[in-house]
Amino acid sequence: MRPRFTSGREPWVFRALSPEQLCGHHPELISEALVGDEPVHYMLYAPLVEAKGERFGARGPCGSHAVAVTSRRFLVARDPHQPGVSRSLRAIPFDRVQWIELGQALALGWLVISFLSDGVLESETVFFPASGIHHFQAAVRSFRRRGPGASSSAVHPDWQGVSQGAPPYLRHGLEPLALEGERPLVIFQCGERWGTEGNGRRRRPRCVCPAGLGVLTDRGLLWLESERPSRPGELVFGVNATVLDRQDIAEVSLATRTECGVPLRVLSLNLRAGPHAIRREIPLNDEWATDAERAVQLLRERVEASRVLANGGQSIDVLLLKESAT
Repeated sequence: MRPRFTSGREPWVFRALSPEQLCGHHPELISEALVGDEPVHYMLYAPLVEAKGERFGARGPCGSHAVAVTSRRFLVARDPHQPGVSRSLRAIPFDRVQWIELGQALALGWLVISFLSDGVLESETVFFPASGIHHFQAAVRSFRRRGPGASSSAVHPDWQGVSQGAPPYLRHGLEPLALEGERPLVIFQCGERWGTEGNGRRRRPRCVCPAGLGVLTDRGLLWLESERPSRPGELVFGVNATVLDRQDIAEVSLATRTECGVPLRVLSLNLRAGPHAIRREIPLNDEWATDAERAVQLLRERVEASRVLANGGQSIDVLLLKESAT
């Protein structure tokens, strides 16, 4: 396959309906990775952008990328457009994915897929122009549609109503990740929390908890948080969304930890990771503690229902829908 000329610096992200519509060497990389008639549900091309520093811990090599979401895995092709640096393709089976992060700050966007490889947690990062984030949101929705879910005949939730009261920059990142017919079960928020660090004249404020918005649905957990401001009242531009599937959550609890002298209430999640445990923490405001306790109850019921289902019992979808109706 003869590559179509590309500098890797095209001005936009676009969706491709077939590998041949991708730029440069990406048609060849994606086509060779597909097995037989493996269906591709969503595919996109993202040009090279320079990413300096880190945003929410996202880091990785720069390059132009093609991302394909098939029926069972992600395919991520990268062309660094640098002499002596090889092009690459990574296949990530869905059952190895632990969580997905999608974020943006001004003109920069990023997708981070965290997954297990031979029992070790790894990540694949794609930086892209933030103007094309709607294509990446569509790719994440395509991934989230796999597997069993609640009945699509359920009443469609008012996602704008769900996030009412949250900062606009968080609200706008929530709805594009929700699926058709997805039902919100529990909503919880977190406002900025500040402590102090240093001694004497070197004492200065430190944000120990940024603003956040979480929703537990009948399909999983969506959590959005802003970047940490360096001083109170500072305007922030970065927002990061984390997507967790409910079947990947093995244990859940509420805990309290202290940072810079400030006690923080957190929703603690242990993820299924083979012989290892991976913990993620979501900070909460005290006024949302009741909602967080309900989320813990629902998630614990999910874990128990998974055991029942393994023995031929009632499905978790039925249990969650019953709970959400009460």
